[in-house]
Amino acid sequence: MHDISSGKIDAVGVHTSFAEVFSFLPLYMIQAMLVSIPLVAMMGALWVLLMMYVDDGEREGFRRWFRKGIVGSTHFLAHAVTMFGLGIFFVMINNWVAPRVEPFVNSLWTSSSAQTGTGRVVREVFEPLSQSRQSQREMFEDRDGVRQGTRRAAPPASALPDGGRTVAPANDKLLTKGVRQIVGFIFYPFQMILIGGFFGGLVWGLYWTLTSVFLRMHAEDAFAALRIKHYKNFLRLKFEKDKLTIYPVGIDRIPNKNFWRDRPKGVTPPSHNPVLVAKKPIVVRLIEAPIVISSDDGEAWS
Repeated sequence: MHDISSGKIDAVGVHTSFAEVFSFLPLYMIQAMLVSIPLVAMMGALWVLLMMYVDDGEREGFRRWFRKGIVGSTHFLAHAVTMFGLGIFFVMINNWVAPRVEPFVNSLWTSSSAQTGTGRVVREVFEPLSQSRQSQREMFEDRDGVRQGTRRAAPPASALPDGGRTVAPANDKLLTKGVRQIVGFIFYPFQMILIGGFFGGLVWGLYWTLTSVFLRMHAEDAFAALRIKHYKNFLRLKFEKDKLTIYPVGIDRIPNKNFWRDRPKGVTPPSHNPVLVAKKPIVVRLIEAPIVISSDDGEAWS
């Protein structure tokens, strides 16, 4: 009933709703991978990479790989559902856009000037696709009774110009040759790159956030992705004859590029001879008390 080749996905937003198709998303995902070896290879590689990416260094042996498998598989399913769901959503959007550009495409397709140049190339590329899709949609509509008593009888091919290679009437939306393929061919890459890229990054960010908060994983990745330039810490080391003192220093506000200036001429430079100097002192603080490490045997530090 929900065969992926029946035309339900092609007709989403026209004769089927997004919710109706999305509710059978796992079935469509399995069917798509059964008929496409490259898709299986791509999804399998993504699954393995996401499992290997899981940062679970606190455990060893079977427990470590078990957690990597569970967390990585969950991450993979989130990306897969988002990718397939967006694909169906973009098909629905393109199905809504296609009727609005159909009059222009029909006039271009059937005009005498369109038989050469760009129009001819478009016909040669998309007409075989539209013929294949048309047969699938007709099967779907006949089975569900969509076209019964509503579709006009098609005239014989000899009565049509160019041997019957014309565009279907504008009011027969599902049988329009090539219009939806053209719209999808033009808009789908931009939709998936821009909108799909945003949602892909959102899923990845949620993965970092949830695993760092609840599982103590990827904390550094999650913090680095925030791109917070302030709150930097470093260690200052003081070496003496028989001890080492470590000062954990923190800077809450990092100066911007306008905070610095060239070293003034005629002024004695600091001992480290900097090229740039700060316009005003930088506020630093100790994160915690200094750490002192003494030499037990009294020997000097090398």
